[in-house]
Formats: sequence, C-alpha cells, structure tokens
Amino acid sequence: MQRSPADFVLSFVQIGAMLKARRTLIAAVTTASVLVAGGMTVMLPKTYQASADIFIDYRVNDPIAGKQFQPMQDES
Repeated sequence: MQRSPADFVLSFVQIGAMLKARRTLIAAVTTASVLVAGGMTVMLPKTYQASADIFIDYRVNDPIAGKQFQPMQDES
C-alpha cells in the first residue's frame, strides 16, 4: 500500500497537541534563555564608543548663496 503526500501533512490540532505535550520543556528553555541573557547583560561591563567627524566647507565670499563670511569666523 502506497501513501500519498497528503497523509504526511499535520493538522493544526496535531501541532497544538505536540506543543501542549512539550509545554514544560518550551517554558524551561525560554526561561533559561531569558535568565542567561539577563545575567550576561548585568555582569558584562558597559562600554560605549562614539565618534563624530565635523567638516565645514565654506567659501569666504559666496555670491550664489549671498553669504559673506568674515576671516575671524574660521576660528569659531
């Protein structure tokens, strides 16, 4: 007797029954994962690193934008 591929398909009821049978294992693995992640977050040192580059490009006299920059503004 040969089986068709439709015989191997799981129904939602069967999937629900499998999850219900393993609910304690699923809860234990989830709880352990959350506790390990939380413990590592608390125990590892906090390290923050930031960097920024500021580039100012201006023309002393820009006739297109109509801005007039003074030479002393270069220092500020």
